Formats: sequence, structure tokens, C-alpha cells
Amino acid sequence: MAESVTEDIIIDILSRLPVKSLMRFKCVSKRWRSLISDQHFAKLHLQRLILENIAPSQKIIKSNPLQTIDYEALDNGEVNDHVVVESHDLGRDEPWGLAGSCHGLVSLAVDDGLLVYNPATRESRRLPTSELVAEHEFFHGFGYNSATDDYKIVCGAFFKANDGSKECVSDILSLRSGSWRRVPCKDVPKVDGFGIYLNGALHWLVNHGSGNGIEQAIIPFGLAMETFEEAIPIPKVEAYTESGKIVFQIDVSEMILFNPEDGTYKNYPIEEDDNVESTIYVETLVSPYVGHEQ
Repeated sequence: MAESVTEDIIIDILSRLPVKSLMRFKCVSKRWRSLISDQHFAKLHLQRLILENIAPSQKIIKSNPLQTIDYEALDNGEVNDHVVVESHDLGRDEPWGLAGSCHGLVSLAVDDGLLVYNPATRESRRLPTSELVAEHEFFHGFGYNSATDDYKIVCGAFFKANDGSKECVSDILSLRSGSWRRVPCKDVPKVDGFGIYLNGALHWLVNHGSGNGIEQAIIPFGLAMETFEEAIPIPKVEAYTESGKIVFQIDVSEMILFNPEDGTYKNYPIEEDDNVESTIYVETLVSPYVGHEQ
């Protein structure tokens, strides 16, 4: 009984620590390595982050080249470029684009397919290619379905129908199954790029309405029912660092930290080889191998 209570206390303490500390603590003992690597512990750690304070664990990841940006570090006066910006070397799987992020996992577009990658643990998983990956007018997204405790990647494309209209075709891959399947996709407004995950749905910015009544709106795709839902108006939301500064990406090659109080800004020391895409992720222990014990 005493051993059980002791381990419960250890788990409670460890679940409150940042991922970088936990990765170091894997070396303490075989038991700690097994505990920290366990998917149930990863889920507990994620739940703690969401319920308490997720902000310190949030980072930006950008492509071309793949780099993590600790935007709070620059705001806190950190001058070491290697702390503010951290590079990721995926070898032959160097990504050319992003397909979204969810719960610390990032979906990356690589040659001949997709890669799900955890930048905090450096764990990655290659996924089979969707037939739609190489098509033009393409949209994609990555999110979580709590009903099945599973992560899904959505890939869609628009084709010209016989009557000249645009026809949507979409594929969905579940990380648990590891395979693609075609799903119905009707009456979809023109969406492109990668959708943003929030509360069980992916969201895209679209032009909604017709004639003089066209306005920008957000259209959700529910991951449980796997259908597009009714468009919603755009909320007026602004994002800040904890001290009130704002992170902007300026064109394809520059990212800055802007201080609205005095109009000053700092440049993030990022590199760029081509068009740069970026997304926010949170440092977690969630594994790309959901449902597949390693």
C-alpha cells in the first residue's frame, strides 16, 4: 500500500513539470523512463496543462527550415539565439509545409506523404500518402476526436465537375487505423490551406454569402461527424504574450515581437529557404503512435 501511495505522489509531481525536465528525468531509472513514456501519463500531463497554465509550454514551429520559436524567451530578454530558436533535423523527411497541430503533435507535409512529429520529444511517425496530396486547390487539417480518443488528418481538394462547377473530394486518416478513407463532401465553400483545431473541430476562414453580401466567416469541420458545419461570424480576437506583446509574421521571411505600448519590435533570429509557414503548438508527451504501444 505504501509503495502505491508513493508512486501516486511521484506521478502527481511529475505530471506538473515541463516536458524538457521530464525528458531529462527519463534517465533517473528504468521505472521513471517507463512511467514518463507511458501514454496514460502523457494524457494526464496534457490534461494538467490545459486545466492549469498552458501558456509557458506553447511554442511556434515554422517550416523551411523547420525551427521552434520560443516567443516568450525573446520577450523575457533572452539574447541567446539557440534558446529563442531551436532547429529540428528530420533528415530525408525535411518538410516543405505544415498541415496543422494538435496537443503537441504537428502534422508535416513531406515528400511522398505526411509526417506526424512531436517537437518536444522528437518522436515522429511516417504516414501513408493520400491520393489527394499532390492536387491543386488543396486544404488539410489535423485535430482530435474525444469520442474515439483518436487524432485525425483531413485532406481535401476541389476538382472541376462536368458542369464546370467545383466539386470537393476529401480523405480522412485516423492515427489509430493508420489508413485513409474517402468521406462524402457536399456543399462546401471554397476553403484552402490548413485548418485550425479547436474544441473537436477544424476551422477555416472563408468568403460567405453572395453578391454584395459576401463577408468573411469561419467554417468548422466536426471531427466526430466528419462534416462541415454552419459558418459562424469572425470573432474580434487578438493574441498576446503574457506581458502583452504581439507576435507577427511579416511576409515569408521575417517574424517579429511587437510592443504596442511604445511601437518597438524585436526580430526573431529565424532562417528561411522558401515560403515560410508557421503554427503554434504546446510541449507535451503525446505520442504519434496513439493506440500503438512502443
